[in-house]
Amino acid sequence: MARDMSDKDILKMELDQLKKEVGTSRTAVSATAPELIAYTEAQSAEDPLIRGVPEDKNPFKEKGGGVYWYLTGISQASRTAGARPEEKRQSSEARMDEFYNLEKDEAPEKVPLMFISFPSAKDPTSKIRYPGKTCTTILTVVSYEWSEEWNDTMVKKNDYMGYKTRFAKHLLDWACMYFPKLREKLVFQEVATPLTNVHCLGAYRGAMYSAEHNLEHFHVEVMAKNRCDTPVKNLFGQNVFSRGIVGAVHGGLLCASTALGRIVYVNLLLLKKKLKRRKAGEMAALSKEKLQ
Repeated sequence: MARDMSDKDILKMELDQLKKEVGTSRTAVSATAPELIAYTEAQSAEDPLIRGVPEDKNPFKEKGGGVYWYLTGISQASRTAGARPEEKRQSSEARMDEFYNLEKDEAPEKVPLMFISFPSAKDPTSKIRYPGKTCTTILTVVSYEWSEEWNDTMVKKNDYMGYKTRFAKHLLDWACMYFPKLREKLVFQEVATPLTNVHCLGAYRGAMYSAEHNLEHFHVEVMAKNRCDTPVKNLFGQNVFSRGIVGAVHGGLLCASTALGRIVYVNLLLLKKKLKRRKAGEMAALSKEKLQ
């Protein structure tokens, strides 16, 4: 819609929107706070966020699966290879809990979930630093137990290499259904199992995130138990709030709030208001100039 509008019309539309937002009526916090305080005090006896969680109770669920990485290098430019600066998620009808219950030898060809990303296509400097090259990341989640038998093996045996290669072949076949040019110029591939994540990253059971991410992760007892401060003075921990960049940002804000002893969200809200007022003033001045 905006592409069909002139600069003058766009400025006028933005100015009208800012006027509406500034004029929106709001209820003062002082008018609503007493009700919130009364409700909180009435529920305090049963609220884990207030009374806490017993030390001997662990509300976190055991990690369900570890991350399986399939990394590839392609001797072809991103655009030619069909790579795009985006992620693609594919899933089959199978449920992850059903997948985890499969026998080890059944699993490689029945992966129900796949995430594909092209880091080189997102990096504007990649075509300068590595001309004619493209890298791809494909990952899924698998049961840690399927590779656990090789955990104490210093040099992995051929059966381990063969087993993880079966996953790689299936993921590549699946990815080529959407990006058929990936196979043509494949010059490098590396496979990482949950054991790789344990060895190189110290990740518990090869998992990508910290606590298990399921509905229970957002239950009140888990939130009450999950805090950024630790028994060690001046040592803080940033738990993943939820998956993805947004979750990481919120986890960082919560940890920063704990370390600084103030609610950083308030600072961000004040900064947002300040920037919004400045933007409104600039838009009003520009719009006035354009309308003359």
